[in-house]
Parts: sequence; structure tokens; C-alpha cells
Amino acid sequence: MAVTGACLAVRRCVFEELGGFDERLVLCGSDVVLGLRARQAGYRNVVSAATPIAHAESATRGDRVPDGDVFASYWAYQRWLMGGDPYFSPNLSTASCEPEVRCEEHPSVLGGLAEMLGRPMEVFYQRNDAGEAHALAFASRADRGLAEAVRRGHRAVRGRREVETVNWFVPEFQNPFYGGIHTVFRIADHLALNHGVQNRFMVMSGPSDHDERWYRSGIAAAFESLADSPIAYHDSFAFDPGDVPPADAAIATMWTTAYFAARTPGQTRRFYLIQDFEPMFYPAGTLYALAEHSYRLGLYGLCNTGHLADVYRDRYGGGAWHFWPAVDDSVFHARGRPEPEPDSPVTVFVYSRPGHLRNCWELAARALRLVKDELADDVRIVTAGSWAFPEHMDSVVTHMGQLDYRETGPLYRTCDIGVALTTSEHPSYLPLELMACGAAVVAFENPAGDWLLRHDDNCMQAPQTADGLAAEIAALARDPDRRRRLAQRGLADIAARHADWGQNLAGVYRHLCDPEPRP
Repeated sequence: MAVTGACLAVRRCVFEELGGFDERLVLCGSDVVLGLRARQAGYRNVVSAATPIAHAESATRGDRVPDGDVFASYWAYQRWLMGGDPYFSPNLSTASCEPEVRCEEHPSVLGGLAEMLGRPMEVFYQRNDAGEAHALAFASRADRGLAEAVRRGHRAVRGRREVETVNWFVPEFQNPFYGGIHTVFRIADHLALNHGVQNRFMVMSGPSDHDERWYRSGIAAAFESLADSPIAYHDSFAFDPGDVPPADAAIATMWTTAYFAARTPGQTRRFYLIQDFEPMFYPAGTLYALAEHSYRLGLYGLCNTGHLADVYRDRYGGGAWHFWPAVDDSVFHARGRPEPEPDSPVTVFVYSRPGHLRNCWELAARALRLVKDELADDVRIVTAGSWAFPEHMDSVVTHMGQLDYRETGPLYRTCDIGVALTTSEHPSYLPLELMACGAAVVAFENPAGDWLLRHDDNCMQAPQTADGLAAEIAALARDPDRRRRLAQRGLADIAARHADWGQNLAGVYRHLCDPEPRP
């Protein structure tokens, strides 16, 4: 898919359009990243095999590759490491520098990555087992006096206090480009660029050399402004609050980190970035109880949507302020969206994460079979979101795995219908992104999402059953006028309220400086 930078030519305008070489890669890999970006932008990389050129690889610098380049390369290559290079024969080995037939003895891609990166590489499956519950019950310490101590500390600080330092308490993460963790880094980036805030990240993971390179390279890949931010690693089971430096604000970013933020001294004010009702990630039991109790620790709520702020205030008595989510307009937009061709099949996109309970894959899989049985070749169904392949769905869907972040927008612009299924108190970013790309959205009937989704106005809402969902998808597939009307309304709603992250995050700094403004 890409060519070596030892000898390449590219038009200056294209080079500049692609952002040039990625200088986060010190020595190796920036040529490959340039080629991958060219592919994503719709260009081709061409090899001239008729012109022999000898390249004395590493003759002047030695053969050692900087460790940081290995990790930085991973974030740029991950989509094709997992999904394969369409120009490389699957019959050839990836373990040999010379053409060699693949055999079972050769290490798998995941095995090779695990060895290079020093961490297990595996497809994510949600596990709510007894071992996890025992571990988190041990780590999540909070007696009755903790919440009162947090509130007492807040009462001692009145009025506006300028925020110069923020300690972010973040969980382990596998991918910095998606979901809530991406919003964490986006807010930190906003604070750094607009208010000169020094962000520090307290990663709740046992420290190791591999962890340092993994997390730092991931954060830098997501937001370059955060590349040099201080990062500290804390073992959840041996956490010493005294090891955390003082800060003007401490921000918990997931329920598992709220307990640590609440227990840490020297933090002028303590906040809780709430991006979903996290108890619903689990069945009733230990993990549900621990997640729910994190809302009673007295932290100031910094909530993603007004609905979650209402939940935090009304159910748990917490002080809350909210911002509205937005989309990255450089990725999610309808510019250049192709016009549908007459008699072509209707393309339906479904977010597929088998093994991730709250995205309702089992229900979606049954509904998609019903849709395919009814519409046959009149519908084309595309899924993406995880490297876990949807079982027994080969004849129903085309599965694209976990896409690179920059690939998602172009995919959504080719889809007529986007299906976004969630049963939690936050509708996720997917409906916003699909609307921004001009797709008509089908979602579950879920009152928690009514701040965005309105049935037969900017989306179609379906019953939370397989046949009910299938009926809505099939009816919309047959009705191009309705699809067009829903898509246009969705585009208008995104443009009016959700198209500018800078605007939507403008009040965050003010809230951190004064979470209890006087009338």
C-alpha cells in the first residue's frame, strides 16, 4: 500500500495536502504513513519496477530503530496490521523479508505485535467475571466519610480560582481515537491550546517501560499538543495518594478512577467527567454497585449532555454542568457525498462489536438476517467496529473490522442508512457522525437520547426487538424520499448544534475555575 522514502516522488500540492511527513516518527515509518494517508485521500501509490535502484539500507545510521518509532508506527498502521494489506498476497508470510509461503509455524500478526509492543494484543470481549469484581472491590475504597471530606474541601475553596494544572485520572486504554477516551484527550487538548493548562495524566496501570511508550505514543497520536504532557503510572491495588502531585483540578474520567481522584489530597477541586451512565455497563451486582456509588463521592460533575447532568443532579444530588458533544468536521461531513445511483442496492451500515454487550449485536444480527431475507439483493449491509467477526453472518454482511479513525467518515458517506443501537443513557457519538455524513439514522426507542433523536423527524426509532428493528430498516430502505428527508434534517441539526468542538467546549475552563458560580 505504501513505498519506501529512499526514492519517491510526489507532487508538492499532494505532499502538503497530506500534511507532509509525520515528524512524530523520528527515523522510521514516516514514508509508510505518507503512503497510507495518500490512499485514504483517494490517491494511488505506484511502484516503478522497471527502474533498478540500489538502496544501502541503514548504511550510515546503523540498524537500530528508535523504540518510540515502533510504537508511533503501530498507531498509524494498526488498521492494516489487523485487516491486511490488499496488495500483499495472503498466501505469503509476513514473518520473512523475502517471499515465502505462509505456514502455520509462522507467528500470527497478533503474536508478532504482542512481542514487539510488550503487551497482549487480543480482540476485546467484555467480561463481567468474579475475578474482575473481586479486584475492583479491593481497589474501590470509600467509606462514609470520604464524600463528606470531598465536599468539605470544596466548601473551603470559594469563588473563581484560575486553573493552571489538571491531573487527569485515566484508565488503561487500547485505542485513543474512539469514544470517551478520545473526548478526554480532546478536552485536555482544548485546555492546553486555549488556556495554557498543563495536563498531567495519571494512568491507572502498573508502570513498565512498555507502558510508558504505549500510552505516550497513543496520546501523541491522538493529539500532538499532548505529546510532552507528564504521565505517571499508578498500580490500582497499591495506590498511594501521596504520589500524586498537587493540582488546581483533578478530573476522574471513568467510574474506576473516581475513587482515586476522591482520595487524593492536594487537589484544589475534584471533578468527574461523566460520559454515560456507567452502572448500566454491568448486570446488577458488585460492579453495578461500585459504579453507581462513584456518583455519591461528592465530585463536581462535568457531564457530556444535559441528560447526564440531570441524572447526576436528580438521582445523586451532585453538582453538575454539561457540554454538548460535537463531531470532528475534518472527518465527519457530507462534502463530496455521492448521489445514489438508480437501481443500486441500498447500503446499510451497522456498528458491530460482537462480545461488547451494550451494543446489542445479538439482536442486530437477527434483525439483519430478517432484512436480508426480505430485501435480498436490494440491500447491501456493511458492518465495522471490531476485529471480532460476526459469527455465521458471511452471507448477510460485509465486515470491515476496526477501521482507522479517518476511514469512518468516508465509509458513512457511502451509506444510505446507519443503524446505531445502544440501551444506555447516552446515545454515543455514532448517530451524530452518521447524520453529519448525510446518512439516515435508525436507532432504538430510548428516552435518554431524545435530546438528539426524534422519531420520523431526524431519524427512525425502532422497538428494542429484532423484528421491530428489521421492520424499520426495511421500510426505510424502500422509501428514498423519507431517507432524504431524515438525512437533510439530521444535517441541519448537526450544523446548528454539534459541528464545532471548540464552541461546545468553550465553557469547560470556566466551570473548572468556578464550579459554583454565584447568581
